[in-house]
Amino acid sequence: MFKYWQNSGKGEKRAEKPVFRCFALLVSSFVLVACSKPLKTEIPKTNDMGVSSEQKPNIVWVISDDQAFGDFGFMGHPIIKTPNIDKLASQSLLYKNGYVPTSLCRASLMTLLTGKYTYQHKITFNDPPNKDKRARRVADKFLAQDYSVARLLSTAGYKSLQTGKFWEGNYKNGGFTHGMTTGVRHGDEGLQIGRKTMQPIVDFIDEAGDDPFFIWYAPYLPHEPHNAEEKYQAIYRDKGLHHKMQRYYANITWFDDTVGELMKILEQKGQAENTVIMFIVDNGWSPIIDAPYWTDYQGRKLKFHDRSKSTPYENGLRTPVFVWWPDEIKPQAHADFVSAIDFLPTTLEIAGVKPPEDLPGLDIITPKLAGRNLNRDAVYGSLYYHDAVELGNSVANLTHRWVREGDWKLIVNEIENTRELYNLKRDPLEQENKAELENRFSAKITHLENKLNKWWNPNR
Repeated sequence: MFKYWQNSGKGEKRAEKPVFRCFALLVSSFVLVACSKPLKTEIPKTNDMGVSSEQKPNIVWVISDDQAFGDFGFMGHPIIKTPNIDKLASQSLLYKNGYVPTSLCRASLMTLLTGKYTYQHKITFNDPPNKDKRARRVADKFLAQDYSVARLLSTAGYKSLQTGKFWEGNYKNGGFTHGMTTGVRHGDEGLQIGRKTMQPIVDFIDEAGDDPFFIWYAPYLPHEPHNAEEKYQAIYRDKGLHHKMQRYYANITWFDDTVGELMKILEQKGQAENTVIMFIVDNGWSPIIDAPYWTDYQGRKLKFHDRSKSTPYENGLRTPVFVWWPDEIKPQAHADFVSAIDFLPTTLEIAGVKPPEDLPGLDIITPKLAGRNLNRDAVYGSLYYHDAVELGNSVANLTHRWVREGDWKLIVNEIENTRELYNLKRDPLEQENKAELENRFSAKITHLENKLNKWWNPNR
């Protein structure tokens, strides 16, 4: 491990850093008419902390792909080895109650890119209706008509690199100045990052020169195929694990090694001291052991657990979230609820860029530096068909909505018109549906559903 990695973030104090459309769709002819307003982003000379905006930190988002929230060493897993991520988490502002609003790859990543809920950015799906190529080209332009993290950061002089998972066509649609993905479904050449090479990151840092930079590091890991090389497989052999679990765990440790490689690159390039790392998982995942598959509402046969990815349960939605900025943030862990919608406003605060007024997320750093809780009592989300029924229509594609307030979580199944209510403190595996005892819990169900209905606004 490299020098900065070993010193737990201690060392010479560096200069202080800033802490802080609408469109109409004619689906039948696949015409997208954009009426988005031009981006209006004001860059203040100083941020709320009074820090000069001329000295900006680099920012790297590390996004795991298909990994359950508890499948990390620092989250208490007794078997899985994630020493590099564990080290980062131990030096970070850590939130163990993080959530993604939608537990499906493309929709979740689009929320990160735009800072918006799925019903706002309209990418509710992985594939367009009938997987039509013309419809895919239309959907690829949704991001080009919206805010994006790279576009907003560019107003403050940031260079940006897209690597790994990216569904929205060419990386330029997201406003990235550099990138790997040119437009084939979920990443094409970008999917080589981590699995085959880290060289694009090295080259990008060299080219960025003295400019601050942003890196979207979203490798296709630990996502299937679970084909980690033997040195990773051997760690989990003879543990009494099902072969599916063994291969999944091996991919997790492989992913962790790539995070170590990323940190080593930053150190070797002299950038580690001036870089903020933000970590999240796009959605959960667990292997299915006791059956060959389960079938979703569109008849797709899915070979992962029916309470993980693409479902409204904790193993699909929940994720650890942390921000590593050792000279600015002391290591600390909190139980506040955070969401993927918080990544963009937090990043903009770090860069000293004024967030757009319509972003629903929170800055998750500043309140903690002041010793306060976040101004949030609940987290929300919605799920949709894997293949869109109609482009741009959140209601037509909707399958579930959910809300968590305190220990209580309500799931509304829009297809079957049913409710599920869980006390996550007493029932973390969501096995005891209190909605079946409607007379006893009717007030709680009504209260949570009223909150959910107030949040849900697909017309805005």
